[in-house]
Amino acid sequence: MQSRKSKGLATNDLKNTKDAKEETELKQKTKNEYVRIGLLVGIIIILAIISSLYIDAPKSCSSAVFSTQRNSCFQTEALSSHNASYCSEISDIGLQTDCFASVAESTANASICSSIPNPLGASTCISNVSISSHNESYCNLISNGSYRSECLYSFAKSVDFSNASLCSGITDSNLSYQCMSFSGYSDALSTGNPSYCSGLGTNATTDIPISRMFSSVSSNLTSEVPYSYLLNISDKGLCYYSVAVIYKNKTLCGNLSQEFGADCYASINTTTKPIPKLNLTAAISECDSSSIYGGSLTVNACFTGFAVSYHNSTYCQPISNSTAKADCVSEVYNATNSTANSTTNIS
Repeated sequence: MQSRKSKGLATNDLKNTKDAKEETELKQKTKNEYVRIGLLVGIIIILAIISSLYIDAPKSCSSAVFSTQRNSCFQTEALSSHNASYCSEISDIGLQTDCFASVAESTANASICSSIPNPLGASTCISNVSISSHNESYCNLISNGSYRSECLYSFAKSVDFSNASLCSGITDSNLSYQCMSFSGYSDALSTGNPSYCSGLGTNATTDIPISRMFSSVSSNLTSEVPYSYLLNISDKGLCYYSVAVIYKNKTLCGNLSQEFGADCYASINTTTKPIPKLNLTAAISECDSSSIYGGSLTVNACFTGFAVSYHNSTYCQPISNSTAKADCVSEVYNATNSTANSTTNIS
């Protein structure tokens, strides 16, 4: 009896041990499943975060309640990712144009400008990209001849008309002449070669950059010659006058009329101290008196000349026309940068 009882107990012990082992294995299996599920959930969460940041960015922008928020969101995404496709989602045409233009310029990709529906806006975009990327060939993407001419002219202006070949593609006769005039004047002053002056016009100065005239010539004039005086000289005469005074070439004075020729000789023969800068009040008086030569345009050009010559945009403030004033400030900025970056000086 006892033996049979002991045998039964032993059998129960083996069963219990087996059950415990199976239970342990089941728990381990369950634990492993939880770990795998946890890893899978983690991966899903990470992918969701990445998706929300990159793939679903347009969806997050679209969920914005107000249109201004949506537009701002799409514009931010476009600029940060350099992806112009986001610009297409902007409902405001003005902001959409700015978006395309900004991405085109930041990526130096003028083809993006074609997405701008307004022809003028598209050509302006291409022009800005050509200037910022130093590649005038982008202007050829513009089919409109007038806009293409303006693009090429703007590019030539951005390099101070230092390359006459840039003017060759300009089909607009007025812009072409101005470009060639500016380029000839620039070449004459940089080389001292008066032959570049021969192609310039004989009418009163209308095409030579007034700011260039002031900055290059005024410091070489005698104190008796008022700044506004040269505004009534022809483009060709100004070119000869400038080269003569800067390079002390008296023979060129003979190409001028008696009035300007006499002053040309006097400027070369008379050794004077540099003309002191005029304060703003004196500059206003000087420029107001120049109105007899061409009205408000001449006055604006006079203030621009002082501002550029002195590298001080304060002299732009008396200009009443907002566009002319903005151009004046821009001229000062360009002249200041040009001086800072220049490594050669005309002696």
